[in-house]
Amino acid sequence: MNLFQHLIFLSQFNVNNGGSLVPVGATAVYPLALYSEEFASVEELPEGATVAIPNNPTNLARGLLNLQTAGLLALQDGGNSLSTPDEITESSVELLPVDSNQTVSALKDGSAQAAIVNNTQAQKGGLGDDLIIFEEDLENPELDPYINAFVTREELAEDPRWEKLVAAYHSPEVEEAVTELNQGNLKFKTEWTGPELTEVLHGLEDELRGSEG
Repeated sequence: MNLFQHLIFLSQFNVNNGGSLVPVGATAVYPLALYSEEFASVEELPEGATVAIPNNPTNLARGLLNLQTAGLLALQDGGNSLSTPDEITESSVELLPVDSNQTVSALKDGSAQAAIVNNTQAQKGGLGDDLIIFEEDLENPELDPYINAFVTREELAEDPRWEKLVAAYHSPEVEEAVTELNQGNLKFKTEWTGPELTEVLHGLEDELRGSEG
């Protein structure tokens, strides 16, 4: 049992490693936001500004979708959870793909005027919410693939202990502690069941296999 991965990461693990791990309960969605220390809004970003973006496949695609929603670029056919920079059809910014651990440093050392940064790295790097110039709507169903989940082996999915574990995680006391740890930057997903999460997972796996096809 683990809870460190979202559904897209899990789908890639299963497809690439012949795995059959399945989600049995949801935790939360954590944001990926656009930060800048130089500019106060997306509209202020100059033409050709450099934007650092995580280079791992899941966050790269999510970052591209963020930048598209922010009006900074356009993706072929609107993009999806597997999009790459090769699918950019127009852009007002220059992308700087870096390791997710380097997104904050790219911002601070001047390599980039803005950066797509995940919640964990933003906290580690001391980026406050006041530096966010674009953030996702965590209620958006398009972010369902990024729900983090409790995951186990398929043959253990019906173990009754998991229901108790998920319920304990979503108790007021635990949710309050998790909220404080993440400075309020998350959206709990208490309503999702294991079968519903698995349906999304299998759809992502099929999409990934099709793209490799």
